Amino acid sequence: MLPFERQNKIIEQLENGIVFITDLAKSLDVSEITIRRDLKALESEGKLVLLHGGAAKKIDTSRETAISQRQGLYPTEKEKIGKIAANVVEDGDVIFIDSGTTNVTMIKHLANKDISIVTNGFKTIEEALKYDIPITSIGGELKKETMAFVGAITSRVLNMYTFDKCFLGANGIDKEFGFSNADPNESLIKEQVIKRTQKAYILADHSKFNARSVFKFSDLDNATVITDQVPEDFKDITNVIVEE
Repeated sequence: MLPFERQNKIIEQLENGIVFITDLAKSLDVSEITIRRDLKALESEGKLVLLHGGAAKKIDTSRETAISQRQGLYPTEKEKIGKIAANVVEDGDVIFIDSGTTNVTMIKHLANKDISIVTNGFKTIEEALKYDIPITSIGGELKKETMAFVGAITSRVLNMYTFDKCFLGANGIDKEFGFSNADPNESLIKEQVIKRTQKAYILADHSKFNARSVFKFSDLDNATVITDQVPEDFKDITNVIVEE
């Protein structure tokens, strides 16, 4: 099988979201070294994202993508970000955590803290239940793609709260455009939460930098980014927390 034929088959299997090197090597009857070479070539063409032990389908940050696709991207980085985020939470805090896949990773690190958690994320609720952590859902219309509650009910209930800290996801972080998201309803909720919070945090892995989605929800000055790695052209931004 020629390299381009093999790579086309890899792209076909990527339609399911994530592929693993060992599985590809077996199904295509080649060595893992050959598969790694193919994956690197496809990544250089912008057709996939390399992961530890495999690859994931390239996600267009300007469009809304299903939570199942996003969960498998950069799992190690997301876990580190979640742990850092949990460390800034103090006893007595009232915090808001939205439906971002990175945000969910901080939940287990909050189990021993005396705090109040409010969320519009269905997956966030599920994770809190795993660790027997009390959590309040603000309800609303549930979006299937992102498993987030949005809409008029969500917005109205939010008006009843003020938060010490909030932890939000973002599709893009751009120096000129600011923080952005692909869905207008979720962007409105994020914007509303930031306005009702003393200290806002954006949890985002390195792939979200220099990306711009459709709907802006905040300027960069309004929140601190917690990330795994800062690109060179963002080194001058002071409101960033990164793993040492």
